Amino acid sequence: MMVIDPPLALHPRATALPHVYPDGDLCLHLPGEWKEDMLLSHTILPWASEWLLHYEVWRVVGRWTGSGHDYAVPPPAEPDDGG
Repeated sequence: MMVIDPPLALHPRATALPHVYPDGDLCLHLPGEWKEDMLLSHTILPWASEWLLHYEVWRVVGRWTGSGHDYAVPPPAEPDDGG
């Protein structure tokens, strides 16, 4: 599943979206967690909704609050004091 419109934006200090595969698909579940006999309305749709919630929080705070790996945005660089 992929968000097409509007395009997903990055946190101001991020270089990539968290929890997406290289092709842009959202990382909604672990490999093998979803089976073909499962209803999309009980799995993929709520998982996508939860992903979008965590994405919106990440855009504001710079830290992924969902499960999985911690995708923290690097802190701002310290100013060089010239010394």
